[in-house]
Amino acid sequence: MIIDNILLVFNYLFAAAMPVTHIGGYLVSILSVAFIWRYWGKLYDEPVFSWLLLFVVYGMLLVPISGDPKSALGTMAGYLTHWLCPFILGYAVFDPAKARRALWIYFIFFSAVLTLSLLAYFGLFAQVVHGNFFLVEDRLLKAGRSHIALGALCVFISFFMTGISVYSKEAGIKRLVPLIGAAVYVFALVLSGSRSYYIAGFLVYVSFAVLWAVKNGMAKYLLIGVLVLAAAGGVIYRYNPAVKYRITRTGPSDDNVADRFYLYRIAFQEIKARPLFGFGPGQGIKQKQYFEALPSGKQGLDRHPALHSFYLNLAADFGLAGLIIFVIIMAHIFLRLAAVMSDKESQVNLLAFGLFWGLAGLLIGDCFDTLLRGPGVAMELFWAAGMIFRISKKDEA
Repeated sequence: MIIDNILLVFNYLFAAAMPVTHIGGYLVSILSVAFIWRYWGKLYDEPVFSWLLLFVVYGMLLVPISGDPKSALGTMAGYLTHWLCPFILGYAVFDPAKARRALWIYFIFFSAVLTLSLLAYFGLFAQVVHGNFFLVEDRLLKAGRSHIALGALCVFISFFMTGISVYSKEAGIKRLVPLIGAAVYVFALVLSGSRSYYIAGFLVYVSFAVLWAVKNGMAKYLLIGVLVLAAAGGVIYRYNPAVKYRITRTGPSDDNVADRFYLYRIAFQEIKARPLFGFGPGQGIKQKQYFEALPSGKQGLDRHPALHSFYLNLAADFGLAGLIIFVIIMAHIFLRLAAVMSDKESQVNLLAFGLFWGLAGLLIGDCFDTLLRGPGVAMELFWAAGMIFRISKKDEA
């Protein structure tokens, strides 16, 4: 009981810390591993845990044969602390009410930071709180992290809010309020200026709307919803210069876009050179022979921390073997979440709903970025997955 309470406190601390700093999330998730024996039997029977562990072990086996073993080891420490440790921490919570409380703590703290960021965006609060904790920078909403990471989390939390309405048994205003909250997060996504998540958000929102409208026989309202969203988007585009600039400059003449295409070209060359096992963890961006062959002025692209597409970066680092393991991990996660969502007796179906669509958005967005390999977003989503998976077993004594 004492250990269970300690692990529960760790989860609450993780929830409160992550909206402000991922350092606190690192600390408590790593500490939680010391108590893994308390629920090892259930965790060991969890396929996602087994595949996550396999991925970490596989990556560690590649470290000694990588070109730079020290940086390769650092990369694997990242995957361990961004994927496996948060999943283990979340899996320690076996009470649905406590899991919801932990997630609500996270959402409340994150919403508080987002509210201050929105105020800062409109000149009603300081844009920089302390050091590098930017609420707004260059007219991009950030909420203390990169604008891309904020975009990903806005998709996730907006679907959590939508799930409250979808699964609510109440009517009227009690179903409307969470939808208003979801709209605020969509608005924040727009102000983030993350073009990756403009694409990802659009695709998952439309996919959900179509599926929901068809399932509930309300297809006629879908067109109305699309028109309303299009009108709102048009107003924001017309009267927000920062958003308009981000959209209109997107194209071959945009250095950010052009650089991505050069990095993708390098990734394909590296995958072709070492298709099965790759160059080693974190080594895809370090293969100078490929960067030196770029046109003059583009040879310094190895300054980027990764190859700007999680999947290409993963294949260049870990080969097709690593990419296959990742696909299996994601397949297990989505199948479990789909099952929990459809279970009317589940006490965490709305949490599964939010994570299902939020993770779908992240996977789309990571075609153009590498949030899954960094701190922050991946930690929060794997933590939530751990809680949902533990509770959905329904056999905790």
